[in-house]
Amino acid sequence: MKIPFFKMEAQGNDYVYVDLDQVAIKEQDLSNLAVAVSKRNFGVGGDGLVTIDASNLDLIDMRIFNADGSEAEMCGSALRCIVWYIATKHRLKEVTVQTKGGIKKGELLSDGSVEVNMGPAKTISELTELNGYQGYYVDMGNPHFVTYTEISHMDFIHKAPKMENMVDSYCERRNIEFVRTNSANSVDVKVWERGSGATLACGTGATAVVAVGIMLKRLSNEVQVTLPGGTVIVQYKESIDNYILKGKVNCVLEGIYYYKKVN
Repeated sequence: MKIPFFKMEAQGNDYVYVDLDQVAIKEQDLSNLAVAVSKRNFGVGGDGLVTIDASNLDLIDMRIFNADGSEAEMCGSALRCIVWYIATKHRLKEVTVQTKGGIKKGELLSDGSVEVNMGPAKTISELTELNGYQGYYVDMGNPHFVTYTEISHMDFIHKAPKMENMVDSYCERRNIEFVRTNSANSVDVKVWERGSGATLACGTGATAVVAVGIMLKRLSNEVQVTLPGGTVIVQYKESIDNYILKGKVNCVLEGIYYYKKVN
């Protein structure tokens, strides 16, 4: 099966995108396709697969599948990439997207960056412990555990996978963010994404980090979040209790993927 695709990245958080206007994919094939295309040596390579249904330009439908084939509710990086793609293709300034984490709005700015309204932090837990680290659960349409703790690369690689999959009263699997504070306007973040592992960036994760930092009175209402793959800006609009995520995205290639269905 020949599947047209394009690949985009947002601060190195890279996904394979399929426009369902160009090809029909059966529901039962989506998970296996995500695993296949995400393999960096045997597929296209990426943190997962994103499908786009633009049959209704007033409400674009977006679905995200992690590299392990599981479906995610939301992804701030992919959301910005879809806003860029639809805005560029159809000459729109603002784009509304339906995700499993709710309806999100975004726009392509004059400097080429993309700004999206991530909505509110739905819930932030009390201080809790996960695998020896104290932090907070944050619901940004998907689950995050944010700990304002510095960690070495080796400890991160060894401990984060276990933390992702520990079952507790909050959830069975979660995204993890380790945070170093530079100032009230600047943080560095290491990200472990549920279903994809260590990634270079995470838009919902960056937003969750700022939400916790503001709650703790460590951060201001506009923060530069530096991730391994680059920097985004997260702004909290207190008047509407919404978080705005802004950053650059890039379309890096397009092509045809030859998918062999798994029986």
